[in-house]
Formats: sequence, C-alpha cells, structure tokens
Amino acid sequence: MANLNDACVCPVCLAALQDPVILNCAHNLCFECAYEIIEVNCLQEKESKIFICPVCRKCTFLKSFSSNCLPRNQIVQAILHSSESLQNSTTNKCQACGNSEIYCNMCNNCKVMLCSGCAEAHISDEMYSDHIIRSNANEDSRTCIEHNLDEDLFCMDDKISCCTVCAQNPSVHAGHSIYTKELARTKLAAAAIETKKLIPLLEKRVESAKRSVLVELNQAESNDESDGILSPQKESGQDEISDWKKNSKIMKSYLETNLNLIEQVEKLIPNLYRFNDNLDLISQAHKISKLSAQFYKNFPQDVLFHMPKGPTLNGVYDSLSFLELNSPKTIESSQLFYLIRGSRDYFVYDFRKNEFQKKMIQDTTLEVPRWSCFVQLPNDYVLIMGGKARKNSGAKQTAFFLDPATGSTYAAPSMINGHSSHVSLLVDGIVYVISGKNENNLTATQCEALNLSTMTWNSIQNINLGRTCPGGASVGKKIYIFGGYQQTVNNTVEMYDISQDTWTLLAVLLPERLWQHGCYGISNNKILIFGGEGPSDEPHRVSYLYDINSEEFHSCTPIITTSSWLFFWLHIIRRGHLLFSINKEKCVISYNIASNEWNTYKI
Repeated sequence: MANLNDACVCPVCLAALQDPVILNCAHNLCFECAYEIIEVNCLQEKESKIFICPVCRKCTFLKSFSSNCLPRNQIVQAILHSSESLQNSTTNKCQACGNSEIYCNMCNNCKVMLCSGCAEAHISDEMYSDHIIRSNANEDSRTCIEHNLDEDLFCMDDKISCCTVCAQNPSVHAGHSIYTKELARTKLAAAAIETKKLIPLLEKRVESAKRSVLVELNQAESNDESDGILSPQKESGQDEISDWKKNSKIMKSYLETNLNLIEQVEKLIPNLYRFNDNLDLISQAHKISKLSAQFYKNFPQDVLFHMPKGPTLNGVYDSLSFLELNSPKTIESSQLFYLIRGSRDYFVYDFRKNEFQKKMIQDTTLEVPRWSCFVQLPNDYVLIMGGKARKNSGAKQTAFFLDPATGSTYAAPSMINGHSSHVSLLVDGIVYVISGKNENNLTATQCEALNLSTMTWNSIQNINLGRTCPGGASVGKKIYIFGGYQQTVNNTVEMYDISQDTWTLLAVLLPERLWQHGCYGISNNKILIFGGEGPSDEPHRVSYLYDINSEEFHSCTPIITTSSWLFFWLHIIRRGHLLFSINKEKCVISYNIASNEWNTYKI
C-alpha cells in the first residue's frame, strides 16, 4: 500500500495529485503543476517543446506549448477518488538501543538487529572488530525514518537509499538520477568491482597521509617556542617573525583538523570489506570521498603559499589533496593560462608561486589568432590551431607550438583544412580537430587528427552536423560533442568512436540550447558541461552532468560568478579532485568534483 500511496503524490507540490497527467517516463504530476513548469521555463518563447521530468530529467516531447497535450492518468485518478489508504507499517527495532529504525543491520556473529549507529559502534569495539555486519535481510525493504515508507529507490548522485517522497523533494534530490535498487545495482556493478580493487590503495594513501601530518605536527610543536629550522632567519624583521608565528599556529590547527579527518576515514575503511550489498559499499565509499574532499577546504591558500617550506611540508598538501577513493591522482599542470586572442599577450597563474605573470610571445610577427583553439600537451607546451584574421574572413590552416614559460614559439605542420571556432582535444597522443568554420567562413563538417609521434595530419570521418563553438570532451576511446551553433544555437549531442572512426547522432538532447560552453570528462561515465551562452547571448551560469550510461543530464549547479564564462575559449585543468579555469579578468574559479560545487579560487 505504501507504493500505491507514493504513486499519488505530485513530485512538484508534494501534495496528493490533482487531475494527474503522465509523462513518457511514467512519472505523474498535477495538471496545474505541469502548466506552471511550461510557463516558468518559457518553453513557447524558447521555441522548445521539450518537457523535462522534474523527477528523472527524462524528456517528453510536447505536441503544443500547453499541459493539455499531456495525457491524463485515469488509473491514478480512479485510485484518488475511490480510496483513502492508511498504512500501519511495522518497524524493526534496534536490539541494542531500542530505537525504531527501519534501516537495520544484522550482526552475523551475534545474530542481533542493530541500527546504523549501533552497528558502527559494534564493530569499532576491539572485541567485535572481526564481526560481519549484514544489511537488513530484505535489502530493498528498509524504511525511511522520516516518512515511514520503503526506501526502495537509490540516488545515484548522493549514493544513498531513499523513499519516493524523499526522491521527489526538490531541496534534497533535485535533478538527481533516481533508480530502483535493482537497476542501481546493475548500473553500479562495475563501479563496485573497481571500488573493491581500490580499497588497498586507499589504505596505503591514508597511512601515508597520516604519517606526513604527524611529522608536520611534531615539527610545528617543536618550533612553537623556538626558532627552529622552519622559522625565518634571525636577520629578518620582527614583523615577519610575528607573521610566521601566527601562520605557524594556524597551520598547526589545520593539521590537527585534517588528522582528525584522516582518522575518521581510517575507521570507515574496514567497513568496505564487510558489506555484502554493493549499494552499501558504494554509499560508504561516497562517504569517505566526501570526507577526503574536505582536505582542500581545510588548508587556506594564503597560509600554504606564504609559509616557509620545510623538508616534509611540501608533500603534505598533495598527500591530503588526492586522498579520494574514486578519483585518480591527477595533476595536469601547475600553470593556468589565458591567451589574449588577436595579440601576442597572455598571462599565467602559477599554482606553486601563487601569482599571476604577464607574458608575451617573443616572435613580433606572430600572435594568437582570433577564433583559434588550443590544447595543452604533456610537456606543458600549447598547440595553437586555426582561427582567422577577421570575423568575415576564412579560417586558417596554420598551427604552432607555444612554450608558456618563455614565450618561445615553434612551427607545427599545417592542418589539411582551415578551422576556426572548432573543438580541439588531446586523446592518447593524438590531437583531434572537429568541425568549426572552414576556409570559406562556412560551418563545415570536416574533422582531422594530428599524430604527435609522426607529426602528420590525417582526415577522420566527418561529423554529422557541422557546428561552431560547441563543447567537447573525451572519455576513454570516445569523444562527445554538445550543442554549438548551426544556423541557430542547438542542443544536439554527437559521439565519435575513435576505434571505429564513426560519428553517431545520439537521441539525447541537451536540456537547453547552448554554445561557447566548456566540457570535461570527470570520470569514466560522467561529463561536466558548464558556462557558455544561450540563444539570446544570455550568460549560462550553471553546470550539469551528463551520465554516459543512462544518457541523462542531472546535478544542475550554479556557477558562482558575475561575469560571463565562455569556457569554450578558456584553459581548463584538473588538479586532484578540482578543476580550474581562468578568464580575462584574471579570476580563477574551481569546481569540486567530489561535492559538485563551484568557488572563486583567486582574484
């Protein structure tokens, strides 16, 4: 009966359905709520007949700009009129504390039912540390404490079980991918296998990070009351010594905070070996990942970069920053740069020195072409390709290498075709150039690739729809292209299979028409799409994730910035679980992959 009642709740107003309409995905909502969504999203003004389900984000194509075209759900309507169901569900009580909690666990050794808190305390006791805690025998029949309903759903974003009402709460799971537990287990099967493989690596990283922090804490304590090896030299001014002592105390406080976080992670790791249900395993791993993400937040940049560096302090920050279960230890570059197109000028933000540096191309006859694109190479050089001299001129075929550190440039082989406002991506030693405008200043479908080993360009299969200023990202052996301009701003998605040399126009559409945006593959099944502009050149100040497996968009998040961010033109790098980008105002912003949050990093 609980599931029957859940079907009668509107996911928008969270009240009993009134005059219910049904979407293609089988979710229901009130007729008036559907009408409000169409009005609020200005679908008629945007000439978009795509209605996005507020629960699962799947698309329903409207025949007109009105909720009248959505079919009524006569079955649910009949239930609403004919029944008033009450549910008196029984709950499992914790045999340790007596609290009623449906999310119970069974200790296989003691044969007692425990709530999640008592279960964690149980195995934390040395006497019971080898006991195996098993989730409620009926894995899918846990009950939400708040709503007293079955937790038969699983949120793929928050990695937790939830009931139908929780899933429909816009302040909790808005835009998230919610599946039945059975389907979630299928989709997360590969992730669970990989997570199990990573547990020993996680243990080693935790041990290493804890060892490094303890060394630094001992060093800080020994230097608190003396001029130790980390203190300024005696000839330094008293103000500098005073600042150092102040920063030293702050650093000690932050080290102690992070030691506490490490010890929390250390206690959670053994549970990863005990879970039988893969969803429990994924949930616990996600909890550890969120704890790990706090390491960046707990180190203030002004203290880190202005503290005198000791022999071991250099390694602590990196040890903590990359303590993430499901993310690789990735530092793509220590420098972030902004190329001023149409000039020889560019500026660099150096993470190691925490400073901006203005630079210039040494060759006085060469400048970064307007509407050109670039990729950063493993040696930190930049390959700049194409572009054009003026808005109405044809695209260039030329390319050259730039060393951002010195401003030196080196010739690169010219492309087969001219390209401007195109996509450029580096994948496994090959630079892919996709679409854009050609030598005649017309949107073209031509694509090509530069093999960096042989320094030769080769044509690859043409994209289905030529487009300018789309977003592009690579995941594994595939390239995904989103949106762009093609007579008008569009929302189509194409996928290029590198091994097959084929393009596929996917059935999925971007939630909105978008161009000049950025894209970045943040995992083996997710792409972040962010910034850019809409059809009326209005700034697009949000990001969302594209799930490759489910072909769905979710996790819409605001980008905290007042200026327009056309990430299509900007340099984007990954450092650990953070992405960084910089704009012409010398503003550096970061995106936290673990917490799905944007922040201003440096101005």
